[in-house]
Amino acid sequence: MKKRLVLIIKEKTIDLLLGMGKIVIASRRENYCTIRDLKDMLQNFMRFNNIKPQELENLLFIMDFTYLLPDIPPSSLGYIQIGSSTPHEQFKIEKSFANIDLNIYNLYLLSTDSRETQAKLANFIAYLSDKGIDKIAINNAFANFNEEREKSVISALYKMGKGKFKIFPSHIYNVSNYLVRENMLFLNLLLYNEIKKVMTSILEILQELTINSPLFFLQGNGTLTNLEGILASPINSWQSLLASSLIGASLITGEKDCFVLTEQKNNFLQINMVQKGTPRCSTPFAYLHGLTMPPYYPWRKEFELAAKNNDLKNVLEQNNLYSGQIPVISFLDSVKDYWLFPYELMPLENNLAIMAAGAFQAQYQLEITSTTQDMSPDALNKTKKILKQKSDTLLTQHNIQLGNITYDYCIIPVKYNLQNVSTVRLRVNGEI
Repeated sequence: MKKRLVLIIKEKTIDLLLGMGKIVIASRRENYCTIRDLKDMLQNFMRFNNIKPQELENLLFIMDFTYLLPDIPPSSLGYIQIGSSTPHEQFKIEKSFANIDLNIYNLYLLSTDSRETQAKLANFIAYLSDKGIDKIAINNAFANFNEEREKSVISALYKMGKGKFKIFPSHIYNVSNYLVRENMLFLNLLLYNEIKKVMTSILEILQELTINSPLFFLQGNGTLTNLEGILASPINSWQSLLASSLIGASLITGEKDCFVLTEQKNNFLQINMVQKGTPRCSTPFAYLHGLTMPPYYPWRKEFELAAKNNDLKNVLEQNNLYSGQIPVISFLDSVKDYWLFPYELMPLENNLAIMAAGAFQAQYQLEITSTTQDMSPDALNKTKKILKQKSDTLLTQHNIQLGNITYDYCIIPVKYNLQNVSTVRLRVNGEI
């Protein structure tokens, strides 16, 4: 059986865990100053455990890149808003991350195909170039059902800018809310240079150690993505450490549906939930430093310990999605001293082995969409077939081989359009 390596990278520590199947057989924690320290850690860990590079089936990273946000250097970016009925110049990210010196230069385009638009783009590019800005975010009000307007602007930017601008498009997120896409764009753009530096160093280290295994990254929703996916949207790594613990707790206890008490801060408990072995995600939104985010991250509920036992029972019952009681897994030793739970309490130590087991259990996920006005059965079947072919092509291009693949189609009516457009979404899940 081939070996798998989990790397849990935090701000000051790196944990290395070696697994066979879904079982951890060796682990080591090291402090580090720079990411280049990973080379000696890996080299020593592999030598001590007699691991040959070719024996590693894959490398799984659990790394919440949002820890880099407080140290982001002064940043400037261009921002193009397309077709919004309410263009704006006051951005919430500037208040949520007041410590970051962020300058946003904004351009509003009502249309994308006129001569006036081309002139505006040319002037905007010249303006950004004079200021030494090389990153542009684009947010299209119609991104969820008309990508072409955005793609035409991207094409013009590449042509006029001669390829020197890094473009961050909005249509890749499959998020319908305009302001949520804006938050994702800004956060991903801020993180891009820092994560690129980190990953460039990691790739150099792996090459020096002749490790050529595929790399996968755990996301906050409990699924895996590849290097291209995490570079495109590093903000998806937010809450990935919590996600690994939730999946691992479900796997170790065998409880597919359960509450998990994960953290105690001051006088509050954090309650999370697992559904069908994966984290229940926040709906309709999640919140990061006050910024509205899509529902891609673990749901949580805080409970004050000073409250009465019956209040906790009410919190659990109000958020229980099932007709009967489900177990409560607790990572907190102190909880049993406070409460006699009406629900079955299952104490469990949240250790590195549980987090690694969560990464081993997590499935790779690919999500793609298409829009259509024709909702006839024949048209929908044709759209689904095209999406499946596209997903198979993408997996082949990235050399990703999955087992036990499932194809989940969902039809989502697009709000606020006069053309009765619907989005057909395909989620492909499978074991790596």
